[in-house]
Amino acid sequence: MPFRLFALVALAAALCFRHSNAENDAGKMTRYYAKHGVQVSAIQKLLDLEYSDSEVRKFASRGMKEGPGSLPGVPQWWGELSAVKPTMSLEEEVQVGLRVAGRLMSDFKPVDDQKAQTYLNLLGGYVTSKSMRPRLQYRFAILEAKDPMAYSTPGGFVFVSTGLVKLLETEDELAFVLAHEAVHVARFHGVKGVENATAVRHSNDALTDLEVESNTAQNDRKELEDVTSKAYKKFMNYTRSIEKERASGNSNDAFDDLDRTVQKGGQLEQEDEELDLDVFADHSYRVGTGFRNRTEEFESDILGTDIIVRSGYSNEASASLLDKLRVAMGDTPFVLDDATHPRFADRIKSVKKHIAERWGRSNRRMVHTGSRFEQFKKSLN
Repeated sequence: MPFRLFALVALAAALCFRHSNAENDAGKMTRYYAKHGVQVSAIQKLLDLEYSDSEVRKFASRGMKEGPGSLPGVPQWWGELSAVKPTMSLEEEVQVGLRVAGRLMSDFKPVDDQKAQTYLNLLGGYVTSKSMRPRLQYRFAILEAKDPMAYSTPGGFVFVSTGLVKLLETEDELAFVLAHEAVHVARFHGVKGVENATAVRHSNDALTDLEVESNTAQNDRKELEDVTSKAYKKFMNYTRSIEKERASGNSNDAFDDLDRTVQKGGQLEQEDEELDLDVFADHSYRVGTGFRNRTEEFESDILGTDIIVRSGYSNEASASLLDKLRVAMGDTPFVLDDATHPRFADRIKSVKKHIAERWGRSNRRMVHTGSRFEQFKKSLN
């Protein structure tokens, strides 16, 4: 087993301040990375992008306007947010994130510019210190891609494309991009997105099964609700069966064994639990690289705006960035259904309404940022 990967997984455990069976986890990660053609060295470079709190504070102070005044505290309305409960431990979240991050860095080449990556991580470190999960150790990286894109994974790995950076005009706008993605992480959108997608998918399968069994178009409502409530659990057991049978080369048998896996319920062997992270990562990758739903995007826009205002950036940056994306990508990118994916025009209207109701006039204090942002942007040309 490669020592670098063993150390990488041990570091992932250290990020969570938890004990980890690093050797066993590294074996699983080795197989997952090999399957998807991931270069371990790229992930190691990502984890090496770590900066102290004092370095982040120094970065922030250099951009801050001198003189009296203070930054806003935690908004009162954050206390009104619906509670989110993660379905996995922090260590598992980070390990899923490492898998997804590896695939993204395999899809797109990371920019080989240490100064640019340092700038992005210092900015990201400052902005996320004002987020809902300020103690999570986020990592940020720039990927070479001409299209304007930003991704985030469970566990706090955030990526922006060179194509997106080229659209930006200010550090304020870049801060909003990072804040928006940080909200996806902090509010467990990547985790919940997997659960929702798989539950809907398998609930449909389960309802079809019921129709066949009953041979009638009208099913008992209570029975339908019971099946739907169990859909996610059934899907995960089903998925484990598929993955295990694929590994043994008997994929057709997996469908025949669905009833057997459902009966097993939550009584899973350790091997099944470990395999779960691979399956979860595959689904998380698909969710993260697709377009998120309306609720998640609106929430990330609004809370991301709160974060940049708390950081001293202009509250107009969110709307200006979204408008640039609207012009570059069209109001509804790739002709997506705006019933599930919000139009940029609606997102702009939403953040403007939030700013008017909650923040009022902009009190921008990060005013000495133009030079370092332009230097960062030019380094990517």
